[in-house]
Amino acid sequence: MAKIQFSSLVNDVRNKQGGTVFSKVRFGAINRRKVSPVQPRTPFQTTVRALFTLLSQRWATQLTAVQRAGWIALAQAHPRSDVFGNQIILTGLQMYQSLNRNLQTISVAIIDDPPASLSVGAPGAITLANDVGPPVTLTVDGATEPGADEVPVIFAARPLNAGRQYVGSLYRLIDAAQAAGTAGPWDEVTNYPTKFGPLAVGQNLSFKVQYINNTTGASGGAATAQIIVANV
Repeated sequence: MAKIQFSSLVNDVRNKQGGTVFSKVRFGAINRRKVSPVQPRTPFQTTVRALFTLLSQRWATQLTAVQRAGWIALAQAHPRSDVFGNQIILTGLQMYQSLNRNLQTISVAIIDDPPASLSVGAPGAITLANDVGPPVTLTVDGATEPGADEVPVIFAARPLNAGRQYVGSLYRLIDAAQAAGTAGPWDEVTNYPTKFGPLAVGQNLSFKVQYINNTTGASGGAATAQIIVANV
């Protein structure tokens, strides 16, 4: 991979052009050859695609003009950040899909009326604790507890080398079944091995936590942390 140093005319490049993919890592900008993977068809991905298809159909055929206008206004009032940190405005459909995708993650029914507020908290710094046992333990905790209408959602990455810090897109959902308002620590001793296999001393475990409001689908800022598995 070639590193790139930008000039005063161009200071960043992302995504792909032709056979080259532009990205940014800890040590700067890079480009690499584009590799087209086999299109995955896991049950999870099939479910997500089916949900977005369903939401698109509902947007077009079931939502009223007033509801669609409300989602458009909501999107305009809440810009998102793109990969460069620039603010972008989602379409009304994209906002409708985004919030309902979050609600689906925590097993809450689709909402067609745009919420009045997207207020939601964040866990702040998170603390991890483990022991390979016996008994085996693995818990995740947030500095700020979720509100009464907020569900803690926990992601993790497969075990990494002890010196690796960058996780990127390796996070996978392992726990969205906590009741709203459930305070930490959250016990992940079953959920993590179910997804990634048994714990072993020396593994580097990475976790990410965010809260999702169970009436609006709004998600708060995520917090991450790592821990090296030990037998204490």
